Amino acid sequence: MKKNYYLFSVDVEDPRDYIPNGYQYREAVTENILRYLSWLSSKDYKATFFVVGRTAGALPDIVKEIYRQGHEIAAHSYYHVPITKQTPDEFKKDLEKNIEALIKCGISNVVGYRAPTFSLVESVKWAYKELSGSGIQYSSSVLPAANPLFGWKDFGKEKYIDGVYEIPLNIGAFPFQVPVGGGVYFRCLPIQVIRSYFRKAASLGATIPGYFHSYDIDTKQEKNFMMPNMPNKFLNSIMLMNRSKVFKKLDKVMEMGFEIIRYDEYFKLKTTI
Repeated sequence: MKKNYYLFSVDVEDPRDYIPNGYQYREAVTENILRYLSWLSSKDYKATFFVVGRTAGALPDIVKEIYRQGHEIAAHSYYHVPITKQTPDEFKKDLEKNIEALIKCGISNVVGYRAPTFSLVESVKWAYKELSGSGIQYSSSVLPAANPLFGWKDFGKEKYIDGVYEIPLNIGAFPFQVPVGGGVYFRCLPIQVIRSYFRKAASLGATIPGYFHSYDIDTKQEKNFMMPNMPNKFLNSIMLMNRSKVFKKLDKVMEMGFEIIRYDEYFKLKTTI
C-alpha cells in the first residue's frame, strides 16, 4: 500500500534579528522548538529542521538537541537574505558560512537546503549549481505559483536541476494558489479546508511539503512585536492569528493516515525508485 507523506519541517530562525532593536524582546526560539520536538516525539516521527546559520551560532544548544533527537539538520542560509538580492558569489559565501555554522554544532552531513522566503525563482536558477558545488543534494525552495513575494509559476513538479533535486511546495486549488501545508496558510485556513486539501493530495498520491517556524506557535509573543517586513499592523495581526491552534490542526491531519519523514529520507526514496 502506497504511503502518504507529509514533509513536516521547521525553519529555525530568530525574527528578532530582522527588526530594529529586536533584542529588547525575549528569546523565544528555544522554547518553541522544544515544543515541536515534544510533539514529534509523541508521534514517534523524525522531521527536518532548516536552520539559519546566524541562529545556529547564537543558539547552538537547541540545534544540538534537535540533532540528538534524530532529526535532520539542513541549511537555510546564514543571514536569511533572499537569493534575488544576492550575486552568485555572495550566495556561495553565505551558503558556505551557513554550512560551517552547522558543522560547528556537530552536524556532520548537510545535504538539504531551503531558500529564505522560498526565493529560488527562475531568474536565479543559477543557485542550483552553487548548491550542488557545496554538496547540497536536495532543495525545498520553490513556490510553484504566482505569488506577491516569490514564485516560479511554471516550475511544475519535483525534478533535478543542475544536480540538485528540487521538492517544491504543494499548492492548493483555491481562488489564489497557496501552500496550504504550512505557515500562515495552515494557521489561518479552516481545518475543514485543510483536511479537504490533504484528502485530495492523498487521492492523487501527492506528497505535501510543510513548513513552520518557531513563531508559528509562539502564543507568548509581545503584543507590540512587529514581524519582519510587515508594512502595517493589519498584516502583522494576521501573522499572530491562530498560533494556539497549530498542534490541534496537525493532530487532525495526522489522523488522516499521513506519515512524517525527514526530507533526506524522502529524497532517497524518490531517487532510488
